Amino acid sequence: IVRLYNRFACLDKSRSGVLRRRICRTFRNFSVNPLCNRVIEAFFWESDEVNFPQFAILLSTFRPIRSRTVTEYNNREGKIKFLFRLYDVDKDGKLSKRRFSRGFDWFSRRDSSRK
Repeated sequence: IVRLYNRFACLDKSRSGVLRRRICRTFRNFSVNPLCNRVIEAFFWESDEVNFPQFAILLSTFRPIRSRTVTEYNNREGKIKFLFRLYDVDKDGKLSKRRFSRGFDWFSRRDSSRK
């Protein structure tokens, strides 16, 4: 937790205790990621800023699920919700077949170009 907080504090350039959506787009390593905008939208789904407890909960999505580490936030349903947010561009809670196909095709092309 201490290392995670230290990382959060490094990202919080304003020392305000929150990360803001618009500032995250400027992070050097993050901004070159082709999924940058979608990941930022998924992280800032409910608000334009995230405090440390929210940041920790969001990052738990990326931890592997093990029987001893399943929590309210780090579970299969939470991971599926986060993945859904990557595709739900207009935040209407729905994915059309066309939108899903375009997103899936995009992810597939990115993955095949790495091989």
